[in-house]
Amino acid sequence: MDNQQVSQLNDTDLAWIAGIVEGEGYIGLSKRIKPELQYVPRIQIINSDGLMLEAIGKILEERKIAYYRHRWDIDHRRRVKIYNQYGKRNRKMGDVVFVGLGRVKKVLDAILPYMRGERVERAKLVLEFCNYRLGKKDENKYAPYSEYEHNLYNKLRQIIENPRDYTLNPITG
Repeated sequence: MDNQQVSQLNDTDLAWIAGIVEGEGYIGLSKRIKPELQYVPRIQIINSDGLMLEAIGKILEERKIAYYRHRWDIDHRRRVKIYNQYGKRNRKMGDVVFVGLGRVKKVLDAILPYMRGERVERAKLVLEFCNYRLGKKDENKYAPYSEYEHNLYNKLRQIIENPRDYTLNPITG
């Protein structure tokens, strides 16, 4: 396989992951307050297809991007088993999670060129946050957040909490 074929394969893999993140994923900044305020960049894909989650992990692992992977059959928020309407346990779910400035930046640098949907705006803000924070290498990167960083977080929250209302055009034919 020549370099162009390898490049196309890589592009296809990254475009596939970008589509999954847009359809099934979360991109954002988690806000932690204990013991002090902390914004944590995060990308998460939750799905019941374990093979798909494994493939995503392997593709990004080849690019030296670390991730966490979990499987569960309980709703961790309510600490109860998940049952469907017929009283049978639903399929096991799992996720692939990328947390932290460096990991999230690597993932977004790889998939952002292939993203087309609503999450592009969110991805750009999170990437801007990561780049800004990582650019403080000479300074104390654990320094309190600047007004600029707080504004990025607030813009992101506004996008997440107030999604756009799209009216689909009917198909004429």
